[in-house]
Amino acid sequence: MRQQICRLLLVGASCLLLCSGCVKRTRGGGGTAGLVKNEQTTTADVQASNTDASKYSSDMVIVLEVDETNKQLSVKSIRGKGIYVLKYSGGTRIRNRFGTEMLMKDLAPGEIAEVSYTPGTQKTAEIKESENAWENNTVVKWSMDTDKHIITIGGEKYTYDDEIAVFSDGKQVDIQTLNTVDTLIAKGVDKKIYSLSVKTGHGYIRVIDAMDLKDGLIEVGTTLMTVITDDMLLVAPEGTYTLTASKDGVGGSTEVTVKKNDEVTVSLAPFQGEVQREGTVKFNIKPAGVQYQVFIDGKVTDGSDKITLSYGRHKLVITSDQYVDYTENIVVASVYMNKTVDLSAREDTTFAETTTQETTAVSETTASNDSTSQETTTAQGVRTDKREDGVESVLTANANNKVIIRGPAGAEVYMDGISLGVAPMTIDKPSGTHIFVLRQEGYVTTAYSYTFDNTADDVYLKFPDMEESS
Repeated sequence: MRQQICRLLLVGASCLLLCSGCVKRTRGGGGTAGLVKNEQTTTADVQASNTDASKYSSDMVIVLEVDETNKQLSVKSIRGKGIYVLKYSGGTRIRNRFGTEMLMKDLAPGEIAEVSYTPGTQKTAEIKESENAWENNTVVKWSMDTDKHIITIGGEKYTYDDEIAVFSDGKQVDIQTLNTVDTLIAKGVDKKIYSLSVKTGHGYIRVIDAMDLKDGLIEVGTTLMTVITDDMLLVAPEGTYTLTASKDGVGGSTEVTVKKNDEVTVSLAPFQGEVQREGTVKFNIKPAGVQYQVFIDGKVTDGSDKITLSYGRHKLVITSDQYVDYTENIVVASVYMNKTVDLSAREDTTFAETTTQETTAVSETTASNDSTSQETTTAQGVRTDKREDGVESVLTANANNKVIIRGPAGAEVYMDGISLGVAPMTIDKPSGTHIFVLRQEGYVTTAYSYTFDNTADDVYLKFPDMEESS
């Protein structure tokens, strides 16, 4: 019996050892088997993950519109996929360029973003502000050459194309409705701008009752300065300013508030007080050694010395026995300005009957500073023209040629604040960038910016139809 018990115990121990060995081997082999099993699982997971990844499409886009009601956004591809709509949900991940989570309502039109979505269903998995894009959210000093598609910001030149997205109050607008007085938000990649948004816009100041102040000078804060005419419509940035108008020491000031896209009217009739604003003009008349006489407003003046003149328009005439008389309207609009005149450039007698020009000095310097003030030249002359519609082309510029404004018919047209009359009309082509304002009762007043170059062809221009005011 004892032998049987011992035999059973021995068998049991052997089984335990055997089982232990099995467990060990199973675990040891299980390590290998487990690894195989894990590899199989990982491969399956990776395959599934790859399948999920393959069903997504990625793109770099400009956000055009966010529709929170229908939970979708309209985008324009930078990579040539066109304009399309994406759907989003609570599961859509939205991050800024720094990786911080953000809300869809914080994704503004004009943003450049990287998106990942399912083609067909257009369900968006992720939206992230592009790390490759840059943003300048306070563009103040800028200019635009619409002919060359170049925008200059603080001296740096950037290109843009016809697909650029431009926004004002969250809505897309024509790029030519932007005005250099606007403060912009610019976004782009490298040296190309893909979107512009108006941060602070512009409104309009209508000036009436010029009377005795005509040909004087009107100033709006420190942002705008121009000659007073009978009927003016000035473009000014949003804000509250002191408006000053004066001529020959007579004038006045008033506070004016400009609201975006709105028009405020200012009558100059009460401006009858004493206002003395003067600037110093230093003439540099060439060639050296030539004999000449300088007349300012019909009075002979010592052109070799600095001359103090009241702010406003003055008629300059320079006569010489050797050269053709030089005639120009200059506008004193700064504390100090240099004026260079080369009489030899007018030696040809074909210039005897010259087109009057108007030069406005706009940069203000101290009286001790001999640096030349900046100038803008405006060719004069307006006539009506009932010419039939022609071929539209890019605006060009040469003072000897014309710009034919075909419409919209009945709209009052202003250029740089000066009334040109009612469209259709024809005007002399002025060089440089100019602001055209269209105004008509019952319609929204709108401004357009155009740059004129020096080509010789006449140009036909038809502005967009005006929008009815609400």
